[in-house]
Amino acid sequence: MKVLHIITVNNFGGAEKLMLQLLPALNNACTVDCLIFSKEITAGSANNAAASIADRLREKGITVFEKHYHSLRDKNALAAIRHVIGEGGYHLVHSHLKYPDVWLAWLRSGKKINLPVVTTIHGYNDAYQNQYGLAVRMSKLLLSPYYYLTRWTYKRLDAFILISNIVASFFERSGLITSKKKEVIHHGYAGGPPVPYRPVGRDPQLAIPGRLLALKGHRFGIEAMGLLKTRGVNASLHIFGDGPERENISRLIDEAGLNDRVFLHGYVDDLSKRLTEMDIVLVPSLTEGFGLVVLDAFAAGRPLITFDLPACNEIVRNEHNGLLATPYSAASIAGCVERLMTDDTLAEKLVKAAYESLRVDFSMERMAGDYQRFYQQILSNRS
Repeated sequence: MKVLHIITVNNFGGAEKLMLQLLPALNNACTVDCLIFSKEITAGSANNAAASIADRLREKGITVFEKHYHSLRDKNALAAIRHVIGEGGYHLVHSHLKYPDVWLAWLRSGKKINLPVVTTIHGYNDAYQNQYGLAVRMSKLLLSPYYYLTRWTYKRLDAFILISNIVASFFERSGLITSKKKEVIHHGYAGGPPVPYRPVGRDPQLAIPGRLLALKGHRFGIEAMGLLKTRGVNASLHIFGDGPERENISRLIDEAGLNDRVFLHGYVDDLSKRLTEMDIVLVPSLTEGFGLVVLDAFAAGRPLITFDLPACNEIVRNEHNGLLATPYSAASIAGCVERLMTDDTLAEKLVKAAYESLRVDFSMERMAGDYQRFYQQILSNRS
């Protein structure tokens, strides 16, 4: 079996991280190529994320094609897809993110390609999720052209992999996916050996990894830091990632008088290493399509605190492999931090169970096997 994956890369997020781990794992069982599109804003501009991902995939034996695009209506992108498919001898195409989905739907609609098309659905658009999470509010959905474009697109694709139960529920209840072949396949993670356990320090260093988006809930981590300060806890908070909320987050830090305790590090290449140097990882997201940063915390060997909200609560079992704080409560986060500082037995138990969850439930081998089996089902249905 030979499969072409297509993705647009303009930053380094969950879908991009998935590609780096999934494709090499799949390539052990079938032949996998990757077509990466990056947006060329001006002549000679470079997309460092796209170039980095392409290089890293090539290092792992993946054939990568790199192309630029200018807009959703870019005919050159359609031509590039047709050319790569025409030359590649593929059995199936796997799409990631909105633009490749739409391009492939156009090509299928015009009968320009005849291969089955699978897409992995990572979530809905950020503007909606920032306001409503993955709650289905049809009155709001029906006002947006994005909804109708998505529905038109998905009617022309063959099958869907959804990364969590909450994502599956949203797309089914909203009517965006109906009777076509679909399956929930949780992310896997290519982790290494367990990190030796280290007790939480008396002056704990906390981390929030991930893109700077409103839905990531950084404000609750900052507010929790203020509460810890008033209680005499000499904690620091390190925020790793970048995004459109950086200015607002900086303002919140300044207004809270926490510039000496909360630090914005921006995007870092060595996130895994940075997390191992922390004491506790916070994921105060208001909603997640899945939450790969949770698996990052599991792999780093540090205890995790997250809100009891989807989809993080599909991964984290309270007091087993992490702590689930009361949703939208900075006080609950602060209480969980203090608990981990004073209960080393609990912290060590959480870390050990988290690694076991990573090894058994969220292994990359399990995920690659699920993907390959899904591909085979799609191809069998067309034969």
